[in-house]
Amino acid sequence: MQRILESGGRRLPDYQGNHAWVSPIPAIFVIARDGTITARFIDPDFRKRVAIEDLLKALQDAQSREEGGRKA
Repeated sequence: MQRILESGGRRLPDYQGNHAWVSPIPAIFVIARDGTITARFIDPDFRKRVAIEDLLKALQDAQSREEGGRKA
């Protein structure tokens, strides 16, 4: 991958601000107030994104979980 990027004039370390030829994996975590991860989206293909509808549902579910815990 490094050779491919360099052949196109791209130097990942310059973009990253360090000497590594690694790219972080983007991820989204929905974390409830108690620290529990209630949803996650991880995909090494940075071009793929979580659907907004799915993210909103995950946030609503986390909020409902919190409200349900308060009633107990």
